[in-house]
Amino acid sequence: MSVVERKNRITRTTSKHSGRAGARNVQNTGNSNRPKPSTAKANHFLDLLTPVILMGLAGLVFYFSLTGTHGLLYLDKLDNQLQRISSENKALEREITVLEQNIHSINSKGFYLEKKAREELGLSKKGETIYLFN
Repeated sequence: MSVVERKNRITRTTSKHSGRAGARNVQNTGNSNRPKPSTAKANHFLDLLTPVILMGLAGLVFYFSLTGTHGLLYLDKLDNQLQRISSENKALEREITVLEQNIHSINSKGFYLEKKAREELGLSKKGETIYLFN
């Protein structure tokens, strides 16, 4: 209930009971719906100030939702890190798979070990002659 409505209600109530003992003497000028000029200015100022305050609060919420410790920019940065680390993890898993296959080949097949010794270390069996072509 606004201040003007409250004053009008008080004026109507006291004028009804003006014949009773102890009732307040309030003069009803007949123009009780018109607020005083200072009240109208105050109400107009509050009407203008309320949206400004709400917009300011909305702006602060928006700003902190973007830049806060758990804001959208921070979450985007974390998402990029997660994607980068996930791709590195997949590459390392592929490398591990290749190395495990090499280990299995070395353990199960003796000729693989002999082949690597001949190719990479230049080893040979007794009585063999190595020919190198460039």
